[in-house]
Amino acid sequence: MKQSVSEIKNYAIVASIAVLFTFVGIIIASGLGKTPVGHTKPSAEEGMLQETVVATSQSPFGLAIQRVGPAVVSITAQKVVRVRVPDFPFEFKGPWENFFRPFRDPESKKKRKQHQRTLGSGFIVDKKGHILTNNHVVAGAEGISVKLSDKRELKAEVIGTDPETDVALIKLKIDKEIPDHEIAKLGDSDKIEVGDWVVALGNPLGLERTATHGIVSAKGRSGLSFQGGTPSYQDFIQTDAAINYGNSGGPLMNIKGEVIGINTAITGNVQGQNFGFAIPINMVHRVMEQLMVKGKVVRGYLGMTPNEITSDLAEAIGLSATEGVLVATVEPDTPAEKGGLKVGDVIIRLAGEKIKTVKQFRMLVASHAPGEKLKMTVIRDGKKKELSFTLSDRAQYLKLATGESEGEETQAWMGMEVASVKSYVARSMGIKEKTGAVVIGVEDGSPAEEKGIRPGDVILQVGHYQIEDLEDYQQAVQQLKGSEKPVLFLIKRGTWTRFVALGEKQ
Repeated sequence: MKQSVSEIKNYAIVASIAVLFTFVGIIIASGLGKTPVGHTKPSAEEGMLQETVVATSQSPFGLAIQRVGPAVVSITAQKVVRVRVPDFPFEFKGPWENFFRPFRDPESKKKRKQHQRTLGSGFIVDKKGHILTNNHVVAGAEGISVKLSDKRELKAEVIGTDPETDVALIKLKIDKEIPDHEIAKLGDSDKIEVGDWVVALGNPLGLERTATHGIVSAKGRSGLSFQGGTPSYQDFIQTDAAINYGNSGGPLMNIKGEVIGINTAITGNVQGQNFGFAIPINMVHRVMEQLMVKGKVVRGYLGMTPNEITSDLAEAIGLSATEGVLVATVEPDTPAEKGGLKVGDVIIRLAGEKIKTVKQFRMLVASHAPGEKLKMTVIRDGKKKELSFTLSDRAQYLKLATGESEGEETQAWMGMEVASVKSYVARSMGIKEKTGAVVIGVEDGSPAEEKGIRPGDVILQVGHYQIEDLEDYQQAVQQLKGSEKPVLFLIKRGTWTRFVALGEKQ
């Protein structure tokens, strides 16, 4: 039977559509093997990782944990603290409290030594048994015990600590070298990006070898305050991977099993969740190198306070951009003053590097050693000016700020360490008061700790002495130390002030 012209045309149209879809399908299929625009092809190692995951249906986090897990350790630090206890072996509360009150003498409380244990995490970084952890995990420890991944428990010693970054280096007491599979591989924290997958390993709440995962939430976090001590130098990686007490010192790693940070802190805000912070491993590496060689970290010191330049400030001082830092203060008899730096100068370049932010500027100064000579470019009265400085030792300045002197051990009165409100350490704590002495440390079980005094409080008056600066405070201590009666302190915290009575014998 013959087909009509219209039927032939319909067949031709259907055939054409079929050919068109086949052609498009071929194009799409060929494109699947190509790398998307803006992305680089995975490395050979990453490709093998992807192939392994596809072939075994195993999580990429599992493979990363297998690589770093054997290097992760549990750290127990034994510390001795002095606590105050009443004469009665127990406290009476409720209806019996008033009955027994006359029989108790609050002035007869005595100090008693008490052993405490702190738990934390760490990870092995070389064959000799060096372990990276947080300073706050081992600070003040009289004995350190480390449990390895194979359940062995070994003793360790502190090689060096750096409270200003909260990094510590300890070493296992071993006779044989650590095998390669128990040594963590350190990555490059400068290469991580927001959104990258990360895994946190450690011993939170005593639960050994716990792994949590998340993403890099942000980079370069600074200006944060943490319970138990706030590092002066901050460049934190923020993550939503769950970090809890006991995770401190453990590794934060990428899915290739490379350590990119040390888990350090969680938010102190009870309303906040999934806010964890880790020290970038590149910063840690620089600190570790000095701790291994010197047992401490030395940093350069200029003796001035840098101020961020806002758009309003830039307009007010005639700048076309907000880059650089504004000099807010210059401390007397410091490299800054001797080099001719003045309040109101805008620093735009240091040691050949363009200055953009206060954080970058502080990190750059600290990265240079005491005694180094640095060139600086500033803008003064609308003109560029070249200056030269010889850095001094930041650690020596901090000793002066806290009233310590070389070769002399000083005890904190009433359990408080203090510094000048004009000092660099006070500025790093965010203290903006112009007069007084700032509390930078409080001993556990001390009179100050008992009455709720904490770091960051500003002392305005001691007894009948008005405290304008650290020198006034030291003179007051000399006059009132050993007093039989409680001493009255006027304390300022934030926007409120209050009187507190502290007694050496309470």
